[in-house]
Amino acid sequence: MILVKILIVVHGYPPTAVAGTEICAQRLCVALKAKGHEIFVIAREELPGYPEYKLIKGEHEGIPVLRIVNNFTRLQERYLYDYHPRIEEIFKDILLGFAPDLVHIQHLAGASWRIPALVKERGIPLAVSLHDYWYACERVQLLRPDGRICQGPQGGRSCARYCAHRSLSLSASAVFERARFAAGMFGTFPGERLLPRALPSLQQLVLPGRNRKLKQTYGARCDRLLGGLGIADVLISPSEKAREIYISLGVPGDKIVVIPHGAPPFPEVAGASKLNPYDGTRPLVIGYAGTIMPHKGVVTLLRALRKFPPERATLRMYGRPFPARFARYMEKLIRRFPEGQVEMQGTYRPGELPGILAGVDLLVIPSLWHETFNLVLWEAWAARLPVIASHVGALSDFIREGVDGLTFSPGDWRDLHERIARILDNPELLQELRAQLPRSCMSIEENAARYEEVYSRLLS
Repeated sequence: MILVKILIVVHGYPPTAVAGTEICAQRLCVALKAKGHEIFVIAREELPGYPEYKLIKGEHEGIPVLRIVNNFTRLQERYLYDYHPRIEEIFKDILLGFAPDLVHIQHLAGASWRIPALVKERGIPLAVSLHDYWYACERVQLLRPDGRICQGPQGGRSCARYCAHRSLSLSASAVFERARFAAGMFGTFPGERLLPRALPSLQQLVLPGRNRKLKQTYGARCDRLLGGLGIADVLISPSEKAREIYISLGVPGDKIVVIPHGAPPFPEVAGASKLNPYDGTRPLVIGYAGTIMPHKGVVTLLRALRKFPPERATLRMYGRPFPARFARYMEKLIRRFPEGQVEMQGTYRPGELPGILAGVDLLVIPSLWHETFNLVLWEAWAARLPVIASHVGALSDFIREGVDGLTFSPGDWRDLHERIARILDNPELLQELRAQLPRSCMSIEENAARYEEVYSRLLS
């Protein structure tokens, strides 16, 4: 491929943002730069106290990064969640100054919904990655407040009924959530599941005007953002499952190319286990790695673990609890366990993950939503570590039940408890699963080469 100038747009960039999307974007940028391409990154930056839209210019790993402060302080103002005229002005200046051959939007959150149109107005090829479902769902995960998976916005109808600001269902779910967090409860209150499901119908009957307005507002959001995907030259999905879901949302399937994320190789020494092989004579050390948030299913994991004594199973959790109220809730839950059975180890850098995985016997990925991909799964496999994961989203695409991992129904702590008990009662199962693990996943270099193929087609 000829060397080109590529402008990357993303909602966060290391070292200040280190979740999955941001890490994938960084790895791709570094790999493309190593191949000789000229890269420029525009990223949203969260800096409370700084003026909105302040520009912070700098470099990271030799790549110019322009960070635009957007703390969403105007979140409640109409359309400003995904429409920021000032960011559009900055973006136009970058298009003129950097003059990219191609624009690749990794994520549009924190920018402005008109950016795809601004790119196409100048005749510049546009690629958009589909890391999650933000374009169809303001809550990002297509997950309702009560934990049920949503089938899609349905033109804003589902949003208005279950998830919209000022909807009765969301308000009730928020009240129950605050009460549960305050009490440090594992389970649910009486009526907590029933009431949010009954309120949407009540809202249509007693507040038809509000329901109609919410439907129009959220329907317009979907039209704007999904419409932006429609004008892109190519959409890049990290898994076949994510592609299927976006097609079900009305996105043209012939525009979607599947390219799995790349992962770095784990050094043999760093990846070697620090534990003696598990044989049932010591506690099973379970690991969790990643952001600690409600939709990640961490409460399901804690509920499953609670049924085991500490001499049988312990848990080490690595990652940042978010938001703050959920972090406080997690602290209350952990205090209910015997001392030392659950350890919160805090945030970690990607380079520290090999050492983390070397200190556990298996990893649990208890996600509630249709993840488009899961980097930790591939990194666990690279470290030769067996995994128990929710049978949902891309996780169900990759894990072969009973062959190279175990799966359970998302949100079902009893099902997860049974899977963990199966290993406790049959320690040799861990070795059997480890022996069947995939030998390798896509490397970062191969991933970058796949992107180059897509870029070449766009530029030709």
